[in-house]
Amino acid sequence: MSKLTEGNIWQILQSYFRKNSIVCNQTESYDNFINFGMQEIINQESTISIPNYTVKFNQISLAPPQVIEEDRSLRLLYPMDSRRRDLTYDSAILCDITETYWTTDENKETKFHPRIIIGRIPVMLRSSICNLSKLNNDEIVEKGECPSDPGGYFIIKGNERTLVGQMRNVYNQVFVLRQKAGEKYKWIAETRSMSDETGHSVLIQAMIGNDDRSINFSLPYIKEPIPVGVVFKAFGYSEEDIVNLIGLDNSKTHKYIRFILRDSFFCKTKEEALKHISKFAMHIITEKKEQEYAWQVIESETLPHTGISGTLAEQACFLARMVKRLLMTHI
Repeated sequence: MSKLTEGNIWQILQSYFRKNSIVCNQTESYDNFINFGMQEIINQESTISIPNYTVKFNQISLAPPQVIEEDRSLRLLYPMDSRRRDLTYDSAILCDITETYWTTDENKETKFHPRIIIGRIPVMLRSSICNLSKLNNDEIVEKGECPSDPGGYFIIKGNERTLVGQMRNVYNQVFVLRQKAGEKYKWIAETRSMSDETGHSVLIQAMIGNDDRSINFSLPYIKEPIPVGVVFKAFGYSEEDIVNLIGLDNSKTHKYIRFILRDSFFCKTKEEALKHISKFAMHIITEKKEQEYAWQVIESETLPHTGISGTLAEQACFLARMVKRLLMTHI
């Protein structure tokens, strides 16, 4: 296999930018928000109720950037107009609204109001709702713009403004990271699990120690790392199930599977595993609540990205995949 040279790298970059804008990460993120994210926000709290009255917010849409002139006429607004006239290049947020009145328990009246303006949002240049996105290069020049301007920024009261992106790891994916010399662990496999429904997130880690034998999980609301085998037994799996879940049949990994089973040998049942986990709870709990607390952590807090409909089997498989990737990277 030939070595990747600097010339090859530049060819790859040129090929990418022939198909993608230099700010496509900005415009694609913005388009995803206005096309899907805004509706998801509305759907989360779509109904407001008080006695005898309910208002429900339904489908939302965005009008193209427009401006009302002094003669009360309405026309399309373009970025250069906003720069010259110190205007904000924005769009009206329109929403279909349903009102329901109760005069008595049995007498109900419903009114439907289509496309009511509930707010405004700045428009990113060259996004899907930008008026420039519907023009060819000659028309863009006529509107006072440069065809080579990639967009990806806003115009607020005549001034160009941009959002600075922040780098972070992708949510709900497993990353295996080598630790610095002198750290307690050699390798850590971690994932930031985030729920699409609530936005709640937790960091879950699988770790292998410098002693080359201790393999633990860090769990939310639990102060100390818990042996991997104990966590799987808390899910209700037997030792044979644990081996099958991790799914490693490699001569180099056999000893690590033995360590996992050995470190959980003192827990024979699911109840004993939950009781052990509860000993390291971050909160003060009574003895009667120990198993309930530990089960709440395992069932509801460990992997929120699996969602309300996610099963315990799916969570256990995901954790087993973390352990497998940790061990395969380590060896």
